[in-house]
Amino acid sequence: HTEISDFATWRTTAAYLLPESGTKLRSSLGTGAKSPSLYQRFSESGSNNLESEKNIGVDVGFDQDLFNKQASLGVTLFNQHYSNLIDWHNDQSCTPYQYNNLIGCYYNINRMHSYGLEQTFDIVLRPDVLKLKSSYTFQIAQDDKTHLALLRRPQHQGMVSLVYTGIERVEI
Repeated sequence: HTEISDFATWRTTAAYLLPESGTKLRSSLGTGAKSPSLYQRFSESGSNNLESEKNIGVDVGFDQDLFNKQASLGVTLFNQHYSNLIDWHNDQSCTPYQYNNLIGCYYNINRMHSYGLEQTFDIVLRPDVLKLKSSYTFQIAQDDKTHLALLRRPQHQGMVSLVYTGIERVEI
């Protein structure tokens, strides 16, 4: 895209390990950016006046080894602020064709923020063979102007998986 301006991003992280307790304290602060894709600009639901989305985010958390390193717990608090977030909707700000044919269009949300908590828990069921992994995220994501929740960003999200590593260089 020659019409989209360049942007710089950066990130800084820190971690402190307390080996006697198996605790790692960690934090990060950084920025991100994403240009609109060609599809978001020029497809049937595209908008060629989209701006690049930009964000700044911070997180703090800890990881804790448990049961002689047979399990681990992680907790992270996060807070992110976005400008020009690219989203999709179908309202009268779309072209008449996009709106009347229920196609919808991409647009920029001027300001939004997301904050919440992530939790992970892993436990070794059989050393070097089988591990149970789980995670849970609680997230509030809303438009700063309307205070409405953003679509496609679940407030509650979880995952559980069983990881098999019993064959050398294979993970299932």
